[in-house]
Amino acid sequence: MKKALYILVFLLALVGIGYLVTKPGGKQDIVTKELPNDGFILIHRTIAGEAYLLDMTGRRFHSWKKPIKGWEWDYVELLPNGDLIVVIKEKGILILDWNNQAKWNSPEIPAHHDIERLPSGAMYVVANDFGYVGMRKVLMDAIVKLEPTGELPWSWRLVDHLEE
Repeated sequence: MKKALYILVFLLALVGIGYLVTKPGGKQDIVTKELPNDGFILIHRTIAGEAYLLDMTGRRFHSWKKPIKGWEWDYVELLPNGDLIVVIKEKGILILDWNNQAKWNSPEIPAHHDIERLPSGAMYVVANDFGYVGMRKVLMDAIVKLEPTGELPWSWRLVDHLEE
């Protein structure tokens, strides 16, 4: 009985959960059943390396596809001008224009799952980093600042702060 109650509570909560949509111009909003919205939903398929902009009826409005086979798209973000930022797992960052043409490609960075874009165009990128804990080589995280020029002027490595 208790299990059934937990499942019921979970399902009721699930019905009320909203999702994030991006409207034209880059404005983002939360959509729930109670809040009709005229925006778009950006989704991506990691291994396929595809991103789709869907209208609120679920129809494909626009799509982007990976220009190079073998690249996994860990994260995508739509910019206000219609460009798409793609975090390519273990490779770097790619910016595709509306016509799926590469506008910018970072130097190789073991990027994964998230970025934070600054007004200057620079980005903070979460990246994999190997470090040693004692005699063991361990995969850890780092945060790297990536300039629009491709320079990497700053990084914060978890391994450097383990002894603090």
